[in-house]
Amino acid sequence: MDRNTEDRFTAFLHGKANEMKKELKYTPRQFIALLGSEGGLATAQKLVRKEDLSYGTSELYMGNRLDLSLEALILESEWIRYFDEELLAHAEKKLKKLNYSYTRYSEND
Repeated sequence: MDRNTEDRFTAFLHGKANEMKKELKYTPRQFIALLGSEGGLATAQKLVRKEDLSYGTSELYMGNRLDLSLEALILESEWIRYFDEELLAHAEKKLKKLNYSYTRYSEND
């Protein structure tokens, strides 16, 4: 991912964090801090590979908005092309655990 693309991805994730604030009255402070210090790509790689579900994912689950989870945002959008199959498998595993039905983004859609 080049620097311009990384900046766009980070901005995309900031936008989704703002959506969480607005719609769920939940501010993902740690997520926003990581985006600021590490950028979107490193944040996504770090959080998706963690075995445990994050507090934020739990909040999204309770708010019935797993579509805003980092895992779903990666799997269901054009950003999927920037991640390897190992990370995508981690994302899928987490979403399946939560019974979230997702559709992998495809260039052909």
